Amino acid sequence: MKTRACAVWIACGLAVGYGRLRLGAHYLSDVLFSAGTAVLMAPISIALGDRYLALFDRVTGSPSRE
Repeated sequence: MKTRACAVWIACGLAVGYGRLRLGAHYLSDVLFSAGTAVLMAPISIALGDRYLALFDRVTGSPSRE
């Protein structure tokens, strides 16, 4: 299920990037830089989110999320 959701997000990102290029709102370099930034920041964001959720679960005593 996670693979399908990831594919949907990638497809949406590609569609938005193509649309921005097609409309002339951005240059190719703008779109590629944004895609690279997203690729670099996604793992950091996931790691921080997981860490925060684990801390929140410990503080509130709620069951672990899987």
